[in-house]
Amino acid sequence: MKQFWWKDREIVIDGKLYEESASSILNIIAKKTEEFDSLALVFHNPTITYLSNVLASLTIPNVPTCGIVILKSQAKDWESVQPGKCELIDFDFPKREH
Repeated sequence: MKQFWWKDREIVIDGKLYEESASSILNIIAKKTEEFDSLALVFHNPTITYLSNVLASLTIPNVPTCGIVILKSQAKDWESVQPGKCELIDFDFPKREH
């Protein structure tokens, strides 16, 4: 199902992401085309915690409910996104004390 967010952003809803494994999520990322310069993925734990830790070599014990992890990759294309090669830009969640 396709929906549009903002006038230049396309949202594709894929219910399979919710309970996929980290390796399955990496495969989904690798299949994205160059027309996408960013991805927002929403899925279930423990996959979000595990994948975030693997991609950016982190030690986050748990990404809480409604938590967000923002990573950046210098990869030239989506297929080149590799574990340990991403940079943590932000990690936040509603009950975090600032």
